[in-house]
Amino acid sequence: MKDQNLKSIEADYLSRLKGVWPIAITELKCESTPKKEAESLISFLPHRAFLIALDEKGQQFTSFEFTRFLTDRFNDSQRPLYFAIGGAFGWDESVRIRGDLILALSQFTFPHQLARLILIEQLYRAYTIIRGMPYHK
Repeated sequence: MKDQNLKSIEADYLSRLKGVWPIAITELKCESTPKKEAESLISFLPHRAFLIALDEKGQQFTSFEFTRFLTDRFNDSQRPLYFAIGGAFGWDESVRIRGDLILALSQFTFPHQLARLILIEQLYRAYTIIRGMPYHK
C-alpha cells in the first residue's frame, strides 16, 4: 500500500475525530540512535504529559479495554495524552521509565505509517464505542 493511500485513510479518520478529541500529530526528527530519539522525545513532552509509548512488548488491550482506559484517563486526569511511536530499533530504557504506559498494538512489528493509522483508527473506534455508534461492530 502506498504511503499516499495510508495518508488518505488517516485523514479520513482524523476528520471524523475533529472536534471530538484534540489530536495533533507531530513528527520529531529521526535520530541516529534510540538514546538520541529518547532524548528528543522527552525534551519535546510537556512536564505533565501522560506518555503512552507504543512498543511491540507493551501491554495489549482489546478495543473495549482501550476504550475504558481512555475514558478513565479523560475522567481522572488533567494530564494530556501523548502517544509516541518509536524508531526502528525500539525505545531506549529512558522512555520506558518516563512512559506512563507501554502499549502494544500487536506483537507484530509495523512500519511507522501503518502503526500511526492503526492507532488513529483505534481512537476513532473508542469514540464510536463511547457514543454507542454501530461502527465498532
